[in-house]
Amino acid sequence: MMLLRTETKHENDSRRRGLRRSRQNHVCQDDRAGNHLPTLRLTQVIARPARDVFKVIIDAGSFASWNPTITKSRQISDGDPGPDAEFEWELRGFGAVRQHLDEFEVDRRVRIVPEMRSLSGGHRFTLVDLGNETRVDHELEMTPKGAFVLMAPMIWFTGRRNLRATAEALRRRVENATAGR
Repeated sequence: MMLLRTETKHENDSRRRGLRRSRQNHVCQDDRAGNHLPTLRLTQVIARPARDVFKVIIDAGSFASWNPTITKSRQISDGDPGPDAEFEWELRGFGAVRQHLDEFEVDRRVRIVPEMRSLSGGHRFTLVDLGNETRVDHELEMTPKGAFVLMAPMIWFTGRRNLRATAEALRRRVENATAGR
């Protein structure tokens, strides 16, 4: 595994806003077939229990109400969000993208997997309950396919920016939504 450290100019400001991370990494991991999968990682701490954070993450049909990288969101499958639930997002820079929930472990982990011809991967959220706080480990895998391989640097740049925006928006949503309880 190759690890490249990237630091932002606003790391201290990010810490004050709750993105308490020691680093944001760009990692290339090998999949089962030996292909390199680019993975962006970010760790944050949210001042709420894991069940509150997980509840917001799995309600993927409501992401557009709080996530600035998504302009529209709706659940497609029937019932409560759960394993294999399907939904659609209008993603900034990608248009309408069908998604589903995978790696579903209540209050511990979930992966949002896009169904796209041009890109494979997903956003894995791993939650560690710290009592009244939750550490969220984000892993954003983005592997361009076909002609989109030529656009890989731009895709990863956009992914890094969107990952930071999503993490900050998640923290605000969870902490503000549960502050009134």
